[in-house]
Amino acid sequence: MSIKTVNKWILAVLSFLAIITFISLLLAHHYRNVQLRFFDVQLKSLGLSHQLSEGSDLLSNMVRTFAATGDPIYDELFTQEVNVTRSRDKAVLELRKLGATTNELALIEKAKLSSDELIKLENQAFKAGRSGNLELARQVVFGASYLNEKAKIMGQINEFQKNIELRLAEQVKQVKLWHTLLKIDVETDPSKKQELLENFEKDYLHFDFKSHVKPAAPAGMKGEESS
Repeated sequence: MSIKTVNKWILAVLSFLAIITFISLLLAHHYRNVQLRFFDVQLKSLGLSHQLSEGSDLLSNMVRTFAATGDPIYDELFTQEVNVTRSRDKAVLELRKLGATTNELALIEKAKLSSDELIKLENQAFKAGRSGNLELARQVVFGASYLNEKAKIMGQINEFQKNIELRLAEQVKQVKLWHTLLKIDVETDPSKKQELLENFEKDYLHFDFKSHVKPAAPAGMKGEESS
């Protein structure tokens, strides 16, 4: 075989390796972007769950302050949050857009329904306060029934947050493995790549990258305290 022919073969092999390397880098970059999107979805989902709890806390703060002072401004602020600002409703809507699972949505919607049920007690307190019976209003919003409902809301939101963290952390872990795998050079460290590949086939064979969701921007608000 002539030197010219050998050089052609060497050039062809080097070109092939360069193409493979380039494709690997592109895929690694893609999976890195997918990983970042998962992080973004997780942060936004958790932020929206906090928005729901803070919306409920805001209503509690308004009715309790009204029961303590009788100042009608807190009645007005309560009504504005429920009928105009509607931060709780917006949080649930944005979570649907983010692609929460059926179980996750069920939890967050239960929390929203529990918060709506709490409004019934809060309206009783406002009714009592408007008629001049602030003592009854305080009994309603600081009583056992009210505190139990508040605890139920927080428990449902906490469970939702745990589910979100576990699901998205697992997705990030899987994508991160692909990203690491594609960054390892076959010639310089074949044993490392083989080890990662075996672990991937064992634990993550059924992962579907098409299942990731596109994040949506939430409408934020601040609450005064958590319960």
